[in-house]
Amino acid sequence: MTGEGGRLRRTLLAIALVPVLGLAGCGTRSTSHDPAGYRVVAGRTTALPAATATPAASPALPTGTPGPPTPPALAPGGSGRCAAGVPNLINVDLTTQEMVASAEGQVVLSTPITSGGVAGLRTPTGCFSVFRTETNVTFYSSWPAGSRYYYPPMFVAYALEFLAPGVYGGYTAHAALYLHSDPNEPDSAFGPGSESGPYASEGCVHVPTYMMQWLFPWAVDGTAVYIHY
Repeated sequence: MTGEGGRLRRTLLAIALVPVLGLAGCGTRSTSHDPAGYRVVAGRTTALPAATATPAASPALPTGTPGPPTPPALAPGGSGRCAAGVPNLINVDLTTQEMVASAEGQVVLSTPITSGGVAGLRTPTGCFSVFRTETNVTFYSSWPAGSRYYYPPMFVAYALEFLAPGVYGGYTAHAALYLHSDPNEPDSAFGPGSESGPYASEGCVHVPTYMMQWLFPWAVDGTAVYIHY
């Protein structure tokens, strides 16, 4: 076919062949699961497109939100080693299921979280840093349908990647790990004991959406992430 009809057919074919990309990785064990910075499509690892909407500045915390408490003292060489030369620090305590963000040593945000509680897929401890940010993305399970770890596609408003898939000593990250909002987890579910509850992740750190909305533009690439018990 030639002329306008031929060009139209080629255009429609090209549109039909555009792959649908998303993230695959950690998440919940209830109605959803985990995210990652890449998705394997037909045997290829494909980088994701840039985020569609990035807030310009951290909004004010909701009216009535209690001020963040002073975080407990950390063991020598802990957060200080992680944040050496870095002004912003995200401190995640897996024992208390709490996250504290600080800038130049001053607390700017404190919130309950939910970490990974599945055997073999628990949230790792150590010093990490934010190196990729995503907004308004869909997480796809890295596990096949039928697996007890599988979850249906999940829309996530804010995600901060701190660990890429791979083997790190005795820890294997089956998918990328994030600090991220979870649309299925109610605010009342976060906090102590949540890592053993129905919304426990498989390695990621769930943060209440209204807190992630504030944290996302603050946690620029290079922000230190210290995860510990």
